[in-house]
Amino acid sequence: MTDATEGGTGGQDVTGRPGEGAGREGTPERSGGGHGPARAGERVRVGVVLPRPQGDPGAWLTDAVAFEAAGADALWVEHGAAPELDPLTLAAALAAVTYRTLLVVAVVPDPGRSHALATVERLSRGRLVLIGAADERDADEGVVGRTVMRLEDGGYQERSAEGSGDEGAPEDASGEGGWVGRWAPVGVPAGRAAWREVLLAAAARGDRGVLVPADPRLLDLLRNPEDPEGRHDLQLAQG
Repeated sequence: MTDATEGGTGGQDVTGRPGEGAGREGTPERSGGGHGPARAGERVRVGVVLPRPQGDPGAWLTDAVAFEAAGADALWVEHGAAPELDPLTLAAALAAVTYRTLLVVAVVPDPGRSHALATVERLSRGRLVLIGAADERDADEGVVGRTVMRLEDGGYQERSAEGSGDEGAPEDASGEGGWVGRWAPVGVPAGRAAWREVLLAAAARGDRGVLVPADPRLLDLLRNPEDPEGRHDLQLAQG
């Protein structure tokens, strides 16, 4: 990875330019909407799907820091069956080296892990988001403020729990929190024109954000949105 410290304000508007107002340091911008679509005029957020660490986790963390510095809004830890490394421990490591992005991770529901969850929630300063079905996350309510539920189409619906401090996210009829918006998985864009189309399409659908696999091309798009030539020398520390 080259120059992992270049700054970014977080997110991009539908033209592909970095978005404004990523939030105060340690407090990611939080805005909501109704059940499903985000509010009209909201910028489309960018979530980077980090692959499972291979070899030295330090290289994986370096990539995560670079994507946050470039302007990503969320870092999603790739999940699946039988991960080699504990996802919650990886989230704790991410919390230690990042300050702004949401940290989204799949953790097997277990009441016995509530203390560990609360610890990572504090380390992340409220940025931890858990993946799972609504009934699976009941045991974690009150420990972690936000969850995302997988949809049948492969996307994810983000929910803010009551009292999580998610400004603008309305509570549902039961008073248990509100639906913030949908995150849609997309492929790595081939170039800036394709990236703009992805963001425009997401905005038209009312999506809160897009989920893109970690890739040097995405890092270039986030760092240099206005550069017509792009950077072809960027490499990730891992992969």
